[in-house]
Amino acid sequence: MKGFVERSRSIAVRAAMVGGLALGALVATTSAAQAQGAQLNFSGSANLHDVPGNPGLLFVDFLDGVITAKTTISGPFTSTIAPGTTGSIQNLTVADAPGVVGMPVNNFVQIGGFTFTLTGAPSAVNFLPQPSVFFGPMALYSMGPTGGAFGAFGMSGMVTGGVYGETGVAYKGIFTTQFTDMTPQQVFDKINAGYPGTIAASYSATFEVVPEPSTYLMLATGLGALALVGLRRRSKQS
Repeated sequence: MKGFVERSRSIAVRAAMVGGLALGALVATTSAAQAQGAQLNFSGSANLHDVPGNPGLLFVDFLDGVITAKTTISGPFTSTIAPGTTGSIQNLTVADAPGVVGMPVNNFVQIGGFTFTLTGAPSAVNFLPQPSVFFGPMALYSMGPTGGAFGAFGMSGMVTGGVYGETGVAYKGIFTTQFTDMTPQQVFDKINAGYPGTIAASYSATFEVVPEPSTYLMLATGLGALALVGLRRRSKQS
């Protein structure tokens, strides 16, 4: 976890930048999803803590390993997956590099006859906008004047099953979560205090069958929404 880097930025500047990215992201993501016609959304819960005896690794414990599909689901996924459909997900060990230990992670997510293999987890420093604090593929952003932190974890791989058969097609995915009562640095400090320093989090995830990195642009959409909410609350309080 020593690879974490803290970057301080002006909230107003970040909000303006994110807001601009959000508009472009919304258009790009919508068009990409329509063109490819395959998007899966699901949610679940996880615990985050250092690997006992190795504070340089982060363990993502998906608890009972169950995910639940939620709206919006599109394309071939709709044939066997409806909101409320459950599936399974494997725990992950995250490093500063190469991102996830033991890739490829076969059968990472299984739901409705589809299987997602995890083969890549790009460094969060490449996300736009850049996070306040990051460790490998894990990014933490400040939620602005409202307080709290917004977390994101991007990945990619192959999905097989259903119309995709055994050969499969590429997908890109992103996990997001919020820590309403901690700053990005406080989230890091709690985890980095060493096991059993654990943080529980509910997350949402979106997996898209798209060739371009439009899924990561959805991160900007989410951050833009958070920035706008923060600015509105701030204006009401002033």
